[in-house]
Amino acid sequence: MKEVYIIAEAGVNHNGDVKIAHKLIEEAKMAGADRVKFQTFKAENLVTKNAPKAKYQLKVTDNNESQFDMLKKLELDFTACSYSDAETKVAMQEIYEQFNYVADPHGAVAYLGLKAYTAQNPTTAGVFLETAHPSKFIDVVESTLDIEVALPENVRHLMNREKQCIYTSNYEDLKSFLLQ
Repeated sequence: MKEVYIIAEAGVNHNGDVKIAHKLIEEAKMAGADRVKFQTFKAENLVTKNAPKAKYQLKVTDNNESQFDMLKKLELDFTACSYSDAETKVAMQEIYEQFNYVADPHGAVAYLGLKAYTAQNPTTAGVFLETAHPSKFIDVVESTLDIEVALPENVRHLMNREKQCIYTSNYEDLKSFLLQ
């Protein structure tokens, strides 16, 4: 039997509000969805500034605004992308070969997202930032790039320590623990 992959359609139900979009993602996750599909767009790429609304739009929205103005309110200022492990590894290799930089998988995904964005927005330059050292994903990095990753001294001394798990119920407890 094939695995079922569920994509929840959120459309423009976010009303142009990122907080509502996040809530829709959480609700979809709780309902068992694997992904959430939003409609993201730029109004100027869809309609002219004076485009009239459709009859059904006139029934449920402000009659004094144009379709452009209505759509402008529904724009979400975020983009999202997803890449397979194979695409991620190819990006890691590309970054290493072209820039002599060892990117971890998360950085490679950011790089791919940036490449996709700049391809659609050719007058834009970009930067992707990483916060993890490649040693966090040492097995993947070494096997993908066929190199040995040197552990920084501040990481090396942690490798043989016993792992600990500390549970906190809220941000303030976590903050207090981290500041000890």
